[in-house]
Amino acid sequence: MVQNLNKDIKFGKNAEKIVKPILENIFGELNNGSTYDNFDFNNDKYYVEHKQRNVPFGKYNGLFFDLVKYNRYLKLKSENENLRFFIVWSCNNGRYIWEFTEDEIQFDRFTQTRDRGRGVCDTKMINVFNSHIKPLNEFLLEN
Repeated sequence: MVQNLNKDIKFGKNAEKIVKPILENIFGELNNGSTYDNFDFNNDKYYVEHKQRNVPFGKYNGLFFDLVKYNRYLKLKSENENLRFFIVWSCNNGRYIWEFTEDEIQFDRFTQTRDRGRGVCDTKMINVFNSHIKPLNEFLLEN
């Protein structure tokens, strides 16, 4: 089971190495977070999470991530309202981006049961609806 978790971490870290230069073209120089940080990259203006998904965008009604990351966004945003937060998904058919928001029409919450190497547990998740996710190659950072 721990082997599965280590495999997932290695997979994610390799994907981060590939996507970091692409993200830096948009957000400027980014610092890497540690393995267990809620966001993979940050600088003084932006926090960016990256997720590698082995599905094509559009196969499901949205793309998801752990609620703990959303909760961290809420905390950091309350401490500095000028920060901006993004998640980028690398899917089989491209990269896609969503800016975190408190507008709950853009997402729903659900609980996923999974085993990530620490035993079976329930994880609270955010599912962002496809209609609110943009292709990364069409994304323009508005100041």
